[in-house]
Amino acid sequence: MMLGSIMQNNNSITDNITLLRSKIRLIDVVAGKIKLTKRSGNNYVGLCPFHSEKTLHSILIVKMSYSTVLDVGQQVM
Repeated sequence: MMLGSIMQNNNSITDNITLLRSKIRLIDVVAGKIKLTKRSGNNYVGLCPFHSEKTLHSILIVKMSYSTVLDVGQQVM
């Protein structure tokens, strides 16, 4: 899907962001950049691309139901 076909000139920035979030899954974007391993349910983990440390202390957690990636070390709810 072309980004231009999603974005509408007469929509506000907020409307466009909401529309993009409904069309693009976060997990697909992240998985295109780093290797993810599926955990339980809809949870995936992978090495954080923003840290040079490559241990379990520098992982990121992606939940398909969230629209953001949880920060390293942040407790998952």
